This record gives sequence, structure tokens and C-alpha cells, in this order.
Amino acid sequence: MSGSEPALKDAHALGRGVAFTWSDGLTAEFSTAWLLDNADPAEAGLGGHRVRTLRELDEAGAMEAVTIQGDAVDFTLTGQTLRCAASRLRAFAEPPSPRTSPSEITLWSQGAQIAGCQPTPCADYLSDDRALRHALAEVTQFGLTRLTGAGVAPGTVEKVVRRFGFIRETNYGRLFEVRVLTRPDHLAYTNRALEPHTDNPYRDPAPTLQLLHCIRNASESGDTYFVDGFALAQDIRLEAPEDFARLARHEAPFGYTTDSGDHYAARSPIIRLSAENAVRGVRFNHRALGAVDFGPAETALWYDAYLRFARAADAPERRLSLKMQPGDIVIFDNERLLHGRTEITGPADRLLEGCYAERDGLLATLARLTA
Repeated sequence: MSGSEPALKDAHALGRGVAFTWSDGLTAEFSTAWLLDNADPAEAGLGGHRVRTLRELDEAGAMEAVTIQGDAVDFTLTGQTLRCAASRLRAFAEPPSPRTSPSEITLWSQGAQIAGCQPTPCADYLSDDRALRHALAEVTQFGLTRLTGAGVAPGTVEKVVRRFGFIRETNYGRLFEVRVLTRPDHLAYTNRALEPHTDNPYRDPAPTLQLLHCIRNASESGDTYFVDGFALAQDIRLEAPEDFARLARHEAPFGYTTDSGDHYAARSPIIRLSAENAVRGVRFNHRALGAVDFGPAETALWYDAYLRFARAADAPERRLSLKMQPGDIVIFDNERLLHGRTEITGPADRLLEGCYAERDGLLATLARLTA
């Protein structure tokens, strides 16, 4: 332990626990179960799994002895002596900091704030772990990253996903196409503008990541755009806290029925909060909204809040607009960013190929690359 860090000065047993005191006056009591569960060998198990069982914790009994040994503490339970690093105890002795937002997040309430972020060459992303780390970190920080020069071969998004995880297959298949059809069965397959939304709100859980690859785009219109739903929610929280509370409290119904009759349904708040009241997810898609059923009076107030959210989401200055060119790929967080499309006017010669994936694989890969 360095001289600048408080030294562990005292440790004494308290039955089924131990009281510790540091040189700066901080005191903390740790239970016997926690100490046994976090002794140095506890996490050196198979594949990172704990090897001590719950039965061992339950049957540990009272602390028999505890002594400070330099930068560690030795304690004896049921005849066995174990060790825990003093620095580890200190890290958990400090009162936890309030968690107001997920780590490594940069909110952007205007698209101009991140418009200058340079895309990553797809060839580098696929071959260089440094480029991969940079791109994945952008997804966690801003909610999206852009790749360029990916070519126009169908299936390229599979290679992109394979660098960090696995494709989430849905009723739309492993891959899906976004193009204008003569006889569309989905609003995305028309030339109409698409309001800002998140995909698949009727699934539980909804896909957490989406990828879009531009294979062909000769249209002068039909720009793709993104809105930071976390920044939007935070602004509403500050400007209209009662509206924010309603959107976070009530679970809205979402649904979708396929041509074959399969019906998907899920309920979720528009704004999902963590236990610490931080914004952790946004689910917003008016096309898939069912009949809201909070009672007439509360439903009226909920709609006021919902429309406030919709107006803010549709503000042009919030948009990061992209004129996707052949070979462009975007990876974005479907629980944070809303995306939409302007109307396609004139010839609709535009083809995007997309897929869904999950954030946990991205985060696991990023943790490996940053270790």
C-alpha cells in the first residue's frame, strides 16, 4: 500500500463479522459471509465462477480470529485461515457513489454535437483490434458508430457482428432488407417518412443492438437519422418532472401480429429506470402502441407526457442525419437511440440490409479489449 493511501489500523471480530478502522478514521463492518465470499482465492475458480458454495457461507459460523498482515488481513473460520487484500476491503468500505447514469455515456441533445465523429474503415474494424475497440467504445459512449468502405456484398453485417457477438434472429429472419415494395406489408417497406422510434417494442426483451448496411442508394431523399433518447429523457426530467415520472411509471402496451397470425405483445415504460433512477432504456414506437389502459383521467395525462416526448423527439436539431452511401454500416443501441427516415421522393432505388444483435456481447468484447 502506498504512503498516500490510508493504512488499515485495526481489525477485530464481532461474532459473525469484523470491524475495520483506517488511519483516516473511516470505519466499516463486514459480515462473515462477505469476507468468506471475497477472500483472495474465492474468485479464482473455474471460468471466473465462484467455487465456494452457499452452504459453506451458511455454515461458516462465528469469526475465530482476525489479524492484519501488512497489506492484507488474515481471518480464521471453521479452522481455515483465509486472506483478503486491505485494498479490496477499502474499496468496498467507502460509501457507494450515487449512480446517476451508466458509465462511459456522453449525452447529445443535438446531432451537431457528434456529427464530426469520423467513421471507422470497415477493413480496419474487421482486422485491427484497436479499430474494433474504438468502434465498440463509440457505441457505449454515443449510442452508435459508423463504418465505411464495407462494400455492397449481402451478408457483410454477419461478419461485422461476428467481431463482437451473435445475431439475434427474429421473425424477420437472421437478416432483413429495407426497401420500397410495390405491395408492402410493413411501413418500413414504403416510401413514407418514418417517425423516430425504437424497433421491436413488442418483444420482451427487445433487441438491444441494430445494424444497417447500405447496399444501394440512388435516391436523393430518404435520409436516415438518429436521436439520443437518453438525452431527450434527461431534458424532459428537468423541464417537466411530472411528465417524466408518468412515462417512467406506467407500462405502455405494445403489440404486433404477423401475416401468419403470430401475435407478439409486451409492456414497458417509455422511459425505463434503474434502481438508482438513472435512465437505462427507452422504448418508443407509436406504430406498435396498443390501447393505453391507465384509466381515462390518468391516460389523458399520460398522453400529454407522451406527446411532449414525441414533439421533442421530432425536433430537427436533435437529429444526427446520415445520407447513407453504398458500403456504409451503422451499429446503434436500440434501447437508447431512436431512429427514423425522411420521406423517399422520386425513384426509390434504395436497399439496406440489417440485423439485430445484443449489447452484452459488445460489452464483453470491449472489456476484453480494454483489459
